[in-house]
Amino acid sequence: MYYVNIINLFQPFFSSGTPPVDIAPYLDRARSIISRALLELRRLLAMQEMRHGWANTIMIVLHPLSVASFGTLDEIAQAYPDSRHAHSSEQYQGLMVCLRALGALCSYSFYAQPLFRLLAQKCCAMGLPLPEEVQNTLDYYTTEAWTMNAAYLVSSQYIAEIRKTATDEENLRMDAVISTWGGISLHEGGKGKERMDSIDR
Repeated sequence: MYYVNIINLFQPFFSSGTPPVDIAPYLDRARSIISRALLELRRLLAMQEMRHGWANTIMIVLHPLSVASFGTLDEIAQAYPDSRHAHSSEQYQGLMVCLRALGALCSYSFYAQPLFRLLAQKCCAMGLPLPEEVQNTLDYYTTEAWTMNAAYLVSSQYIAEIRKTATDEENLRMDAVISTWGGISLHEGGKGKERMDSIDR
């Protein structure tokens, strides 16, 4: 949580579009601090996976996993114009640790399931390859039955992508995000509304 707090402290500098002139000289320093915190967070998560696994992990780890994941996606987008070339990078390996962790937590935490799907979809959109077991898990969590159930159950105002909290906050809440999957309305609770053909995978 120490590294999560560091990222939360400096991330707002990059969340409001064009920064004010008076803080512009500090942006490189802030970016360096965030990058170092993300590196240490990924190392801690990799150590957890190697030494203890995820079978009995407490739910407070969901937020650090989310922060590490979306922060790492930002780093990959900045460092690799073609994200497919990132597959051998430390960032990509750390991202896969986060996906495996979320995949394991899905078995006993419902809220890990939409986070896993959201992150995996972002990886696919960026052209990042997913290991077979991760892809199989994603295939399950993009089925019509699961999507309808998620839209019916989720009312969370949690925002996974912290880098965007300064803009369009209403549409970044998890319930709003999930309501767009398959064109299912939260107000209808997934009861009979047809899916849109352009389901977001």
